[in-house]
Amino acid sequence: MPLQMLVLGCVFVLATLSVGTAIALVAGSARDRFVRSPDRLATATGAGRALMILLAVILLVWRCFAAHA
Repeated sequence: MPLQMLVLGCVFVLATLSVGTAIALVAGSARDRFVRSPDRLATATGAGRALMILLAVILLVWRCFAAHA
């Protein structure tokens, strides 16, 4: 049993490091691509702002409905 927990813990750590590294590499290459083109950077910035506003509206509506339920 302790050996199984150790093995599962190591698998979890290795999987987490692998996925984290892959995400960092993809994010870095995407950032480089956006930085090269001001139009793409402006589009990505605007999309990010719109998504944050949308998230705030969704959370506000959800909280209002949850308070009345």
